[in-house]
Amino acid sequence: MAQYLDEIDKKYWMMVHPYDTIGNVGPSDISVCCPICHEGKSWLRKHRLHLYVKPDYDNAAVKCFNCEYSTNLYGYLKENHTNEFSLYVNEKRGSGLKTLKSLFKKEENNKDDSKIDISTGLDFSKKEESNKDTELDDCKEAHEEKAMSKDEINAFSCGLDFGNPVASTSKKEKYPIEDDTGLKLIKPLPYFSDIPEDAKNYLNQRGLTPQKDWKYSPKGNEIIFNGAKQVLSEYIIIPLTKDGLWYGFQALAWKQKRFFVYMVTGNSGFKVWNFYNIDKSKPVYVFESIYDALSSGLDNVIAQLGANLSEDRLAELKEPIFCLDNQRVDQKSHEETTKYLERGFSCFIWPEGSEKFKDTNDLRKLNVPYEKISKMILNNIHKGMIGILKLKMIRV
Repeated sequence: MAQYLDEIDKKYWMMVHPYDTIGNVGPSDISVCCPICHEGKSWLRKHRLHLYVKPDYDNAAVKCFNCEYSTNLYGYLKENHTNEFSLYVNEKRGSGLKTLKSLFKKEENNKDDSKIDISTGLDFSKKEESNKDTELDDCKEAHEEKAMSKDEINAFSCGLDFGNPVASTSKKEKYPIEDDTGLKLIKPLPYFSDIPEDAKNYLNQRGLTPQKDWKYSPKGNEIIFNGAKQVLSEYIIIPLTKDGLWYGFQALAWKQKRFFVYMVTGNSGFKVWNFYNIDKSKPVYVFESIYDALSSGLDNVIAQLGANLSEDRLAELKEPIFCLDNQRVDQKSHEETTKYLERGFSCFIWPEGSEKFKDTNDLRKLNVPYEKISKMILNNIHKGMIGILKLKMIRV
């Protein structure tokens, strides 16, 4: 009987479903968008395909409560995710062998494994019972394979953190590698293509020109990142790089307002664009988004990608200047700018008459020259009590 989902089952269930299709995650039930029926017209809004157990279940069940698709995880992976299916079978068999040895407290050289009847309690083959010696050999091989690829198997993400990518390896070096600051780096991902003309036109309409290292994820494109399969359909890919290697990337949709940031495990404190291409001893202008930073007309810019700059990265900057969204129209930006001013940092405060614009990219959309935008920013940088008083005079 099972009250909670098996950890291996949970890992592979999360592994094969993209992050944006995952709904509720509980100890006994994890819901996702159903790739069988695509939820009717509710794709990415409903999560009706469940991996779940109940107290009277021996193993987890898979069922869509929209199209009534029903199977178990073994059948689901075998039918829809053949690559992950073989890994799942091997890991479950290896886990069964380990549990059996622990149960009987078997000492290393005291017994002959070939005399033990191995049973994991799961029917992986759906065939008639095979010879027990053959079963044992299969389990031993699976266990040895698991031991040999332990680092690789442990690198699989649960699907939430998007970390620890299983990067390509060579005889000389393995990825991810770690620098002296703890940053994990991988080779550039090979799944992307050059940006097509229609996406370039979209960027041009926003007053932007794609950078040399920007890539594109075509319609229906599947990638493997963090050991998990992700579907990135029609996204502009902006890598986060250091010395030609990636520590994450941002995927920005251009046909709808959506974006995701994917980070290698352990790099959550490094969630910032362009950090390793600036002079940290000079003033560094901190923007909320990459598009805003590029629209500013300023050099030495970074983007904190929607989140606050981590304290560790902030401590590396001699003179950070925060250039957030327009405090006259954005309450959150007003509050965050106030916090930075109270801590003694310099901030750009949007001037009177700019209420029609949310951010610097709005100005570029109207073909406002870079020179005018940068001049506006530099002429409205304030610090300390003067900045706090100016913000208090603004009512959002």
